[in-house]
Amino acid sequence: MMYQAYQAQSDLMWPLRTIAKLSVPMLQDSTFGFAAQSAGRRMAAACKVLALAEVTHKRPPWRIESVMTKGEAVPVV
Repeated sequence: MMYQAYQAQSDLMWPLRTIAKLSVPMLQDSTFGFAAQSAGRRMAAACKVLALAEVTHKRPPWRIESVMTKGEAVPVV
């Protein structure tokens, strides 16, 4: 169940991370004027953090078919 939660979080955050990744160069470019302002630098830093906040692992293939619980075999989903 935890892997499904991680995957759901990753899927829901993907559009925001993509926008953040695309925004950083613009926020740091002096042509647009954001880089010279404190708010622009803070926004660029926040976008960098958001862009890096992603699940970087994959579910391992444990291949555990069932476990014993109270003397009974219970399938692992």
